[in-house]
Amino acid sequence: LKANNFNGLLPSQLGKLSLLERTLQLQANDFSGPIPSQIGLLTSMVTQIYLSSNHFTGTIPSQLGLLTKMTSIFYLREN
Repeated sequence: LKANNFNGLLPSQLGKLSLLERTLQLQANDFSGPIPSQIGLLTSMVTQIYLSSNHFTGTIPSQLGLLTKMTSIFYLREN
């Protein structure tokens, strides 16, 4: 999903992606608003999340700590 000019809020339904394996690449879009806490529901699958080059606001949700297989998060907050 990277670099597709998606915009708006990142949908909370993201946490329901049951077939997602290893890497969630959302970088280089135009997402805005908070990162949904439901991202923490991807516990058994995701090892990497790419969130950079978007316009997220707020804090990184603590639910990311539930991603026990996570090895890296790529997030660069842009002002």
